[in-house]
Amino acid sequence: MGKNIKSKLSRRFKIILPFWVMIIGYFIILESIEPIPSPKSLYFLDQFIPFFWFMIIPYYLHYIGLLLPPILIKSETQLRSVTQMSMILTGICYGFFIFWPVSVDSLWNSIISNPLNGMYSILLVEGWDQNYFPSMHVTISCFFMWVFAHEHPKQKWIIYVIGFSIFFATFLTKQHFILDSIFGLILAYGGFKYCLKTGKFNHD
Repeated sequence: MGKNIKSKLSRRFKIILPFWVMIIGYFIILESIEPIPSPKSLYFLDQFIPFFWFMIIPYYLHYIGLLLPPILIKSETQLRSVTQMSMILTGICYGFFIFWPVSVDSLWNSIISNPLNGMYSILLVEGWDQNYFPSMHVTISCFFMWVFAHEHPKQKWIIYVIGFSIFFATFLTKQHFILDSIFGLILAYGGFKYCLKTGKFNHD
């Protein structure tokens, strides 16, 4: 029994591994591409959005979510489809990141001292202020949200609360402009609907 579970998990981790490796590309882009100033006319809405320091907690849930597909997705065939679509969505984000590396330095200036400064300091690395359009944080988290809700309909409302809290956290913590997050949400839903429409979520 134990060997079967170990073998099953090993297969599943190998399926999702290419996506996990692809995520490393984000840090390569951060180090390689110089950010450009954000156009104020495009992001004027953010000056009216308050800073909610405690939303950094759901923001970090994204990183836990990255590890969950091999555990929460029932079918290995579907896990392959989710991995493929995750890589496609990541590739789309990278395309924008390379050709339009917009800086969020103007947002970071509105982050004030708070009880969770330590969690913010990990993110506010000098020279890494190009938290680009669209938000990959939202794109991947919300794509996984819809996939997990489809897989576990009885728990879908809990999954939605967690997923949308990550969406709101991206701009309420001043890590992204709101349009970055909205476009990421649209991209995530488009990827999910494509998988549904093409029958990629049929179970073994």
